Amino acid sequence: MTRGRATCHDPLHSRRRAISLLGSNQLAQRSAKTLFEVIAPASADRQGGYCRIIRLGQRNSDSAPMAMIEWVDALVTADESEASA
Repeated sequence: MTRGRATCHDPLHSRRRAISLLGSNQLAQRSAKTLFEVIAPASADRQGGYCRIIRLGQRNSDSAPMAMIEWVDALVTADESEASA
């Protein structure tokens, strides 16, 4: 998220850095494109706290700690808005 918001300084370097962190496959390319074109502009005025971590307790099989991570400012698509109406 920080890389997506830092595009004003050097957008090409920020995009390449994000892709290198995500990996160099096509999924990483699409994820970086979504980050820089959709998510970062929508969260441009937010100072921090982009995600929420909810602890779910321990997994039954091996007692590993479980957590759910979600975006705080979730983007609402047309399908979701029709379903909620």
